[in-house]
Amino acid sequence: MLNLLPKDQKQKIIHEYHIRFWVVIFALSLSAEIISLILLAPSFITAQMRLQVLNTQSAGTKAQDIASETANYESIVKQTNSYLSAFASTSTSTDGVDIIKNIVAIRGKAIKLNSFVYKTQNGQAQLAVIGTANTRQDLLDFNDNLQAQPGITSSDLPISDFVEAQNISFTINLGINSKPK
Repeated sequence: MLNLLPKDQKQKIIHEYHIRFWVVIFALSLSAEIISLILLAPSFITAQMRLQVLNTQSAGTKAQDIASETANYESIVKQTNSYLSAFASTSTSTDGVDIIKNIVAIRGKAIKLNSFVYKTQNGQAQLAVIGTANTRQDLLDFNDNLQAQPGITSSDLPISDFVEAQNISFTINLGINSKPK
């Protein structure tokens, strides 16, 4: 039948078919896009809900972190204040520096001092002297000399420090007389 039509009629029919073809293609693509949007809507809504839940949890976690950091900072400030109050207190030992100088002066060549630890416990100032002694007798003499020093009220030398015969590691805990200046 197409061959029976004149050429200009054939062109019109072919042109009409092309237009119908493209209209159908565009209609199908439009309907496919609408269907895909409809199918994506539940996942989009779910993603938005999860995002809101995560934001809520994040805000709660941040609030907890701030509270814990605040508590941590409060404890650090309290501890620092206690350290500062120990330095700023009006009652100190009879000049702790002089006592340490006296201890260093009386130690002799047989005693090697490693460290000093100063602390207050129940209002009593204490000084721990840590070191090594060549022999038991040197350690005992050093302890006796410490007890004779002014400003030292007590000397605690554990018996366990006398286990070794030579190169004895020791810790002597000294009570220091606290007098207000």
